[in-house]
Amino acid sequence: MANFGLQAGCSRTARAFASDRGLPASRFFDKVSPRSQVPLRAIMLSVINQSLLGFINIGSTATFNAFVNSAAVTLYITYITPVILGVLKRMRGEQIPHGPFALGRGRNIINAVAIVYTLFTSFFPF
Repeated sequence: MANFGLQAGCSRTARAFASDRGLPASRFFDKVSPRSQVPLRAIMLSVINQSLLGFINIGSTATFNAFVNSAAVTLYITYITPVILGVLKRMRGEQIPHGPFALGRGRNIINAVAIVYTLFTSFFPF
């Protein structure tokens, strides 16, 4: 039952990307069936992608686990990138305008802990 919700979300996302011309062959995947008013091509793209991922798991569990864990690692990298860029900018002496919240004096320690923690969790995800 959970797959129905995932399928709906994935196909809607694919259709939205296609309508914004963010997918290869966007014009093909952007079509909505006139009879059912459903983006069948985007749904089929989603079904094929999920099937291919399932076949990876059937073939090699280690490969599938590595693939899934790489998604978690890249998510960590997106979290830490602004922190690292901010630290580099401050090290060059450039000023960063503050928003409504600032870390104050503890900023350098908090940033260092965040960088070390993210590096650790990226290399040892278990």
